[in-house]
Amino acid sequence: RDSLQIPFYTLEPDERKLIRDILYEGVGEDRKVAVFDTQSVLILVLGWLIFNQGKNPKQAIFEVCYDKLVTLETLDLTVEGWRDLYLARYGKYQGEINPTFEKKRLEIENRKKEIRVTIEKGKERVVERDRSKEEERKHLVMAWAVISTAHKKLISDIIIRVQGNFIFCFTSPFVTP
Repeated sequence: RDSLQIPFYTLEPDERKLIRDILYEGVGEDRKVAVFDTQSVLILVLGWLIFNQGKNPKQAIFEVCYDKLVTLETLDLTVEGWRDLYLARYGKYQGEINPTFEKKRLEIENRKKEIRVTIEKGKERVVERDRSKEEERKHLVMAWAVISTAHKKLISDIIIRVQGNFIFCFTSPFVTP
């Protein structure tokens, strides 16, 4: 019993501010007061620190804040895109303590930008293809109208030239007297 010691941890003001910033960013300015208080999150962070023997308080803050934001999302109280905001902040934090992580994060960000550019180019090609198809349809309709008009004129000319008792049957190749 005496060998079991539970350390007591406290958070620095900048760590408390980090909690508020992460959560407020995830829920938006208009709902931050009505949704939660940071004291409950602070208690969970301190519990996490006790459980992990005080290692890395900022990691504990990010873990607990993520869980809190997921809970708030189930209540439909988070802003759209909160995960991206959280991951950007967490990525910057990880980049500070692990340079290879920052390098990978930047590569991923650049890849996302390339994907967005590719998607936009693809959308432009689809619009251009649709536009060219529409123009082709217009040309076909105009050509059909010209042919149809010429066909009707030809038929009327044939009917006018018919003299006597000749009847033309256009469904049969025979002309009957």
